[in-house]
This record gives sequence, C-alpha cells and structure tokens, in this order.
Amino acid sequence: MGFTTRQLQALLVLAGLFLISIVIRRIEIHRDLPQIDPVLEARFIAISDSLNSIDPKSRTRKASVRKFSGPVQINTAKHEELQRLPGVGTVLARRIIEFRKKNGPIKDASQLLKIQGIGKKKLEKMQSLIIFNDL
Repeated sequence: MGFTTRQLQALLVLAGLFLISIVIRRIEIHRDLPQIDPVLEARFIAISDSLNSIDPKSRTRKASVRKFSGPVQINTAKHEELQRLPGVGTVLARRIIEFRKKNGPIKDASQLLKIQGIGKKKLEKMQSLIIFNDL
C-alpha cells in the first residue's frame, strides 16, 4: 500500500482511539441511572404541589381550607368552616350538614357519634373546638 512505518503507527493509534470511544459509549449507555433519594423526591413533590396550587392569574393561592382558626358553631357552620376542625374533610363536612338537615340542631357531642366517620378519638380531638348553642 505504500504506507510508511510512521503512517501505520498513526493509523493504529487512531483506530485504537476509535475502538476505545465505542467501548466507552456502550458502557455509558448501559450504565444504570443513579437512584433518587426518597426524601428529596418527597420534598420535590411537596414543592411541586404547592406551586400547582398557585393561581397564575392572581399570583395568589387558590382558595384552600385552612385548619382550625377558632371555635366552630356546629349548627350554623358552612361546609368550609366545618373543614377547619381536625379530622374533618369534604366528605365528613357534608355528612354533618346532612345530619343537621335530617335531625335538626345538634345539642351535644354524643350526637356527633351517630355520624359515620366520627368516632370517639376524632370527637375528642374536635370537641373543645365546637360550640353547640344555636345562635
């Protein structure tokens, strides 16, 4: 072919570098991705959920139910007010309102035990935060 020794050495070096680059590329492709730290993943999800709750038009948080901010008048409280009680979510607030409509004013804490979803433990947590008197 007419290559000098120096040219053959250069070709061999280039061919060797080419093969090494192919091997390195294959190793990188088949290497496992690093594991995600579960704590960091949970924080990321919490931050993401928090950001998703912001209304981009008003730059304020969407209306969300805040937990307890004062005593709740159980017989006149609206859905959102009932949700401020510990352990009371959307479904349980609806059940309390339905119970009031069906049975009239709630006179004492023992009546709340008749509502599905309110047991002794939950009642203990919210009893001191409820006012039973009609206004």
